Amino acid sequence: MYYWFQKISLNEKLTDQDFWSGFWDDSKLAPALKVEPLSIETYYYHKWHLFFIDVLKGRKTAGAKMLELGCGNSAFMGYFATRFGYEVSGIDFSENGCRMIKEILKRDQVKGEVFQ
Repeated sequence: MYYWFQKISLNEKLTDQDFWSGFWDDSKLAPALKVEPLSIETYYYHKWHLFFIDVLKGRKTAGAKMLELGCGNSAFMGYFATRFGYEVSGIDFSENGCRMIKEILKRDQVKGEVFQ
C-alpha cells in the first residue's frame, strides 16, 4: 500500500517549498484510490470511503466544487471527481507536486485545475 507520509521525518520543515519540491523528486505517482473490493490492500481507504459516504449523504455533490490544498501527488482529487461528481481543483506550492497531480488527473481521465 502506498503511504507517502511514511517518508517524512519529524525533523523536517514541512512548510518549506524546497522540502516538498525535493520530496516529490524521487516519488512514484500515487496509484488510483481503490476502495473496493474490500481486502487487506483496500481496507484503509475503504474505511475513509464509508466515512465520506456518510458525511456526504443527502448532499448534492455532482457538479459541486472541491478544492484540495496541498494536492501534490494525491489520489483524492480523482476519487472525489469519479465517486461523487465533484469539479475538482488543487493548490500546491511545489512545482513537482503540481506536475505529478496533473499527470495523475490525465492518467485517471479526470478534469481538474491545478494552481501553484
